[in-house]
Amino acid sequence: MKKVILKKNKIDSILKIPRPTVVSPNWSTMFDTPQNYFDEYELPYFYNKKNQVVAQKYYSKWSISQNGLICNQELFDLQETPTENYFYIVGPSIPSDFYEKHKLLEDILDTDVINDIKNKKCKLVFLHGDDGNYGEFVPFYYQDDTFEKINNICVKSNIDKNSTIFISQNLIANDFVKKQNYNFICESFRIASETHVSNIQTLLDSYKKISKNNKIEKLFLTYNKKTKNYRIFLLDKLIKNNLINNSIYSFYEPEDDSFTWQLESLNNLLSSKQKTPITSDTFYEIVKKYSKTIENKDIESFNGDYHGQFIQIDDYKKTFLSLVSESNVGNNTIYFSEKTFKPIIAKHPFILLSSPNSLKKLKELGYKTFDKWWDESYDEANDYVDRIDKIINVLSQLSKKSLADLEKMKEEIQETVDFNLNHYLKTKESNDFLYKILKKHL
Repeated sequence: MKKVILKKNKIDSILKIPRPTVVSPNWSTMFDTPQNYFDEYELPYFYNKKNQVVAQKYYSKWSISQNGLICNQELFDLQETPTENYFYIVGPSIPSDFYEKHKLLEDILDTDVINDIKNKKCKLVFLHGDDGNYGEFVPFYYQDDTFEKINNICVKSNIDKNSTIFISQNLIANDFVKKQNYNFICESFRIASETHVSNIQTLLDSYKKISKNNKIEKLFLTYNKKTKNYRIFLLDKLIKNNLINNSIYSFYEPEDDSFTWQLESLNNLLSSKQKTPITSDTFYEIVKKYSKTIENKDIESFNGDYHGQFIQIDDYKKTFLSLVSESNVGNNTIYFSEKTFKPIIAKHPFILLSSPNSLKKLKELGYKTFDKWWDESYDEANDYVDRIDKIINVLSQLSKKSLADLEKMKEEIQETVDFNLNHYLKTKESNDFLYKILKKHL
């Protein structure tokens, strides 16, 4: 198997490591001191406020060659001075304001790389190792302009359209970029989310044991940790429709006052649809009465990055379905985080509060959904308010069924959830995904 050639930077004279691709070639001359550069660019991982070089400790996060999840080193040949066609990768971790700070190729690349791109010897790759909000639009709240900024870089630098590749977990990024006629191409991947569940093997082992004690106690399970506009609306609707007590749920109390602009954006959308806004007083009442974290003795010893990686299987056993409150609900993106794959792994039916046409995309990926048992037209709703209204209607209809009826429906659905788990195990991406993507663009 022929390896794909990647260019690596030369050893930086100050950092004493190959200069990270998210650091400008001329970084050491841009400010009075090196420390000021990393303070300005919010990159304390390399040079901290104590005027200490800390690059050796944190380099793996910012190095494509040391990220085992993203890059299978056996498939790549990293060279300082490639003689054949090669790729230059910016990533896999990129600061949120990277494209605000870096507006020209000269801000990102050495002169020899720029010349190789223009001479079609090199292709520039922006690799975002996680998240999929790039290009997302949420009315009255958020418009991500990353693609526009990349396009401006490409146009200003007179780069051929096929010479820049943007890779992220936005599964419809290339559709949007094509529609906008931007001067670069997009690719997508899922491995970071598919593998972001820590106790998969424990769960798979448990399926080998037959248990007849898994009785449904509540209709649905929904996790809502970070306060967001759509989660405020969701909780309000669940309360008003007497559904909240038929669930195992979490809704964390906001840690600061950032929720105020989440509430404001929600109310602007509600007003535009001639719907009644949620007042601050109402929100405070909801928080006071309904804020809730989910505790589980098994999570006490969990050593992962955060509890969202852990499948608390008892929560799934006690509920009929998962109401997945995804990270993104806006247009121009479809992003499946571990939140979507957790019920699939747990063999749990699900309703997906995500971006428009997310269920459609799951089906394109080969998964089965649940339109045989309830209305899934919520997937087509253009904004999260309409989507939640439709989801509430589905839950309201299901809430009329007895626990015995839900148990019977659960038996009918078993074949579908078994299929989804098996499909996940067969199709989840491995760390050769980057090789496969770049191979297409040689």
